[in-house]
Amino acid sequence: MTEQGVKRSPRASAGAFSMTLRAAAAIRDDALNSEDGVLLGIQEDLARRYGVSRPTLMQAIALVTQENLLVSKTGPNGGYFVSRPDSRTVARAAAVYLHSRKVATEEIIRAMAPLMVELAKLAAGNDDPAARARLAQFAQDEDRLPPLTDTEFLKTEHEFVDIITELSGNNVIALFYHILMDCLDMTTPSQHIFSAHPDRVLDYRTKRSFLAQSLLMQDEGLAALAAERCATSGIQWLLSDLDLHRKQSPAEGPGSGREAAWNYD
Repeated sequence: MTEQGVKRSPRASAGAFSMTLRAAAAIRDDALNSEDGVLLGIQEDLARRYGVSRPTLMQAIALVTQENLLVSKTGPNGGYFVSRPDSRTVARAAAVYLHSRKVATEEIIRAMAPLMVELAKLAAGNDDPAARARLAQFAQDEDRLPPLTDTEFLKTEHEFVDIITELSGNNVIALFYHILMDCLDMTTPSQHIFSAHPDRVLDYRTKRSFLAQSLLMQDEGLAALAAERCATSGIQWLLSDLDLHRKQSPAEGPGSGREAAWNYD
């Protein structure tokens, strides 16, 4: 296979692009079948492995890197290493899509509740010993913890959400929920709903404890009810804070009114 020459016919250009796509497909497959952080190889080795020139290899690597499946490191121990995309990566693409549809922040907020309820129902029916032991330990620690600051509480809340998504056993619903959480971070004020609100921390912590106990009892109905109560409180606070933010900082132009004002930083 030759890739030399400055000018190519349309057929030759199409062939070169097809070669890039085939190399990218092979690299993607190897990355997905390797552990996170593993060295896939250095440029010379990868060019030989996939049977392409360096320019074609670099184009293929660029495609896979955009998918967050590879990271490049320089230096004596450098090369191309396997990585794993997280929800934030997917959320940015989702954010662009929602932004183009002029989606209101309220739509994102209200879409999260049914997902959390479904995750809780699935989590209640999970018999996995390791996952349930993690939940039991969290519930035990929760009962022993003294009053928490809003920042401390937020850390425990992230841990609790991770436990529920793990227990649910449904990576698809968990991904959708995390995408909405990430999108919400891009559209709401920088301060979270528990910031300077010890009353909210106390109220939500009580509801969260009830949800944890419902999950431990493996009562799907009770878990759904508890999750709905948690979600309802969160929605009310988010909408209240969003309304206050809009009154204090009236927007002009795009993002004013109910359309979300996106921040991609």
